[in-house]
Amino acid sequence: PEERADAQTLARRLGARHILVDTDELDDARYTANPINRCYFCKT
Repeated sequence: PEERADAQTLARRLGARHILVDTDELDDARYTANPINRCYFCKT
């Protein structure tokens, strides 16, 4: 939360567009198990 506010403040100061993207990786048990083929699950 604090880092998010810092990022928003910095973007505002720079005049940059700041987009927050919500993701659901942690809802996938295959992802949170952190197996050796973990990159496969992120990319599919």
